[in-house]
Amino acid sequence: MQKYLLFIYFFQVLSGFVWPSIKVWKRTGINPYVLARDDGAGGVVALWFRIVLFLAGGLCVLPWTFPGHMSEFGIGSGWIWSRAIGLGVLVASLALMLSAQWQMGDSWRIGLDHRHATALRTDGVFAFSRNPVFLSMRLQLLGLAIVLPGVASILLWALGEICMQVQVRLEESFLQGRHGDQYEAYRSKVRRWL
Repeated sequence: MQKYLLFIYFFQVLSGFVWPSIKVWKRTGINPYVLARDDGAGGVVALWFRIVLFLAGGLCVLPWTFPGHMSEFGIGSGWIWSRAIGLGVLVASLALMLSAQWQMGDSWRIGLDHRHATALRTDGVFAFSRNPVFLSMRLQLLGLAIVLPGVASILLWALGEICMQVQVRLEESFLQGRHGDQYEAYRSKVRRWL
């Protein structure tokens, strides 16, 4: 089952980030990839997001490149039931991500787009969580840690949690400034995560 993680991970990256970005770019002519590349809070978090994404991919490659030696990387094989639970969490995270991105449509962005105004989504999965894409990413890292239990996966999960907690707060501040009272009303009704 662990060897399937690589396929699951790359499917999530392609269907969760690459494909929606291409669709928005083709429909609108706007590059939705707007992660900051500076030394401000947004740039630092963006850098660490890239690192988390790279490390998660590397973690998924390990069962292929070092079969039978996972414990040398501080990664256990887990029990069959825990691997099944982890796989279920990964599938749920993918379903949530795809649903949220489909509902965002042309408002989909990776980062804070200061140049192009987008609609505030408050319906569908956004009626239950203000951040369903980040929630799905949290579930993805949790599922990975369940399937590949150990120090490396727990540290990766913790690093991802820190990045997402900071990024979500940056986005909330941005959305408050962009949408004002509309965002404040939405924020008062819908929780940050669930």
